[in-house]
Amino acid sequence: MKYSDSASGNRAGRTIGANTEKAWQAFCDSVVAQPTWAADPRFVNNSERVKNADALETLIEGVFQTQPTAHWASKLDAAGIPAGPVYAFDQALSDPNVLARDMVVEIDHPIMGKTKSFGSPVKSSGKFTKIRLPAPWLGQHTADVLNSVGLNEFEISALFDQTVVYDHYRSRSQVPHPNT
Repeated sequence: MKYSDSASGNRAGRTIGANTEKAWQAFCDSVVAQPTWAADPRFVNNSERVKNADALETLIEGVFQTQPTAHWASKLDAAGIPAGPVYAFDQALSDPNVLARDMVVEIDHPIMGKTKSFGSPVKSSGKFTKIRLPAPWLGQHTADVLNSVGLNEFEISALFDQTVVYDHYRSRSQVPHPNT
């Protein structure tokens, strides 16, 4: 189940793992204080809840919009129901856990200067997980690749002129010369 509490000014939603009967009962009783939902034929078991997901989400959102995400997170945790935030892009990149794990790093880009990039999800004390280069811009390596498969400078230039290939910053890229 997913829900949003946008009415409280928080754009983050949450995803809730109340797919077992025990978790569903705890959700209805302890989290949303709606014990009648557990007996509702539309929600009596997980397959019925899935079939009637739109109606269920409408009911949940109606309740969850009355309090901020932090309130519901606390209640879900206390009830032992797995749940987690569903963030917008900017929220994901500023999450304290993401920042603590160096999942957002600053890197020097040759055109844009200092930019933020994703850090490595693999963590170690070695050099293998360090982000050494920024992501290439669109078409940055086009000429290099074409040269590596045997095209010469003139053939590559013709492909660019005919817009068969593209390099967003071609004026800043160096078209390779044959024999390099």
